[in-house]
Amino acid sequence: MRTTRLIALLLIVLLVVAVAAYAQAPRQKGQHAKAMAAAGQGQAQGANQEQRRAHAAAMASLVRILFPPRPEQLAKVGIGLSLTDEQKAQIKALYETFGAAVKAVAPTRGEAVKGVLTAIQGTSPNKADLQAGAAKVLDGDKAILDAEFDFWIGLKGVLGAQGSSAVSSFLQNKAMGEMSGGRGPGGPGGPGGPPPQQ
Repeated sequence: MRTTRLIALLLIVLLVVAVAAYAQAPRQKGQHAKAMAAAGQGQAQGANQEQRRAHAAAMASLVRILFPPRPEQLAKVGIGLSLTDEQKAQIKALYETFGAAVKAVAPTRGEAVKGVLTAIQGTSPNKADLQAGAAKVLDGDKAILDAEFDFWIGLKGVLGAQGSSAVSSFLQNKAMGEMSGGRGPGGPGGPGGPPPQQ
């Protein structure tokens, strides 16, 4: 039951992070309208795969890219297959520390997201209120990023030079997957994931 709650909480955090990343993308005056017009033209003419990848890359969230995978996903790509018991305990501690950090941030961040969404759905949203709420969301994102940094730095330290190279390769593949529409490890078409949709 506790694991189910944690998984549900993590999924909510990921969804909120994606919404926040989209909402905070910097735009210059008129740029949004031009981008929407270009997207409309691309859809009308059938946007090619490269255009879709570029759009996905622009929308990729660093929090999502760096979110630690399940341990079995790491094993699928060969990371940590020959660990000592001490290394396994250290990696387990990294996961526990990361989970505790996210659990500590999630309620406050979730309330901030809820506040922003409620405010923007009101009859006359106030930009200052929206920005204040978004600042709280971004504080939560920063705390999650800090926990992710600690996780990956710690994992590389536990695995040593050879394992560190495998982790770097995994992260690069995951980032490329996020930027190309989710084809990274565990995603459609990626290692350990279902085949890509045609």
